[in-house]
Amino acid sequence: MGWTQKQFTLPPQSRGSYLITDHVVSHLPELRTYKVGLLHLFVQHTSCALSLNENWDTDVRADMSDALDRIVPEEGTATGTGKGKVVEYRHSCEGPDDMPAHVKSALIGASVSVPIKDGRLLTGTWQGICAGIVHIVLFSFKSSVDAAAINQVCDQMVALKDKCVHPTSSKPYIKSLTGGLDNSPEGVQGGITHAFVVLFHTDEDRDYYVNDDPVHSAFKKLADKVVDKVQVIDFAPAVFH
Repeated sequence: MGWTQKQFTLPPQSRGSYLITDHVVSHLPELRTYKVGLLHLFVQHTSCALSLNENWDTDVRADMSDALDRIVPEEGTATGTGKGKVVEYRHSCEGPDDMPAHVKSALIGASVSVPIKDGRLLTGTWQGICAGIVHIVLFSFKSSVDAAAINQVCDQMVALKDKCVHPTSSKPYIKSLTGGLDNSPEGVQGGITHAFVVLFHTDEDRDYYVNDDPVHSAFKKLADKVVDKVQVIDFAPAVFH
């Protein structure tokens, strides 16, 4: 049985609800060494709390903050329809939002526990403490290349899902990989004919795939012989700023 204990600091944020899953995972590379385990997180702050919630729609976080503000209003806020008693707190020396933050922390809690399976956090599809990283690859092929060569490259691209193995876990690490031939009627493809969508659990997985994975490097050398143009874009779902 193995144990790992670490302390790390979250980046400062204004009041609100924030996703921290990727930040946590980036500080815990040891996760990959655990086939079965339990991650216990505890925040050493009395004005902060931890919870598991939806990580896809940013409105969830905004609604969560609004709901908590209704449950625990700031000092000076009128209760009810606005004609009720004005909220007052004894502890107000650190500002009108400090005591409400203490109450919210007590209501939500200062810790969460998340199962670990095969070196990853066993969270739900849209559950986070982000839906990871989306890596989009677009190809156009050289005009001299025949259909057989194109099919070979496409098949090998899709096969990376199972062939790319992380050296720490000795297991495949790509969450999913799909692709296909363009069939858009809009006519704005700019010569692109094939598209692939690769999903990664974390930035770290994506970075290893792009920079270090020998299987992916070998595939790129093969593709260079037949591909005329490549476009790549990565993003974290629902993160726009």
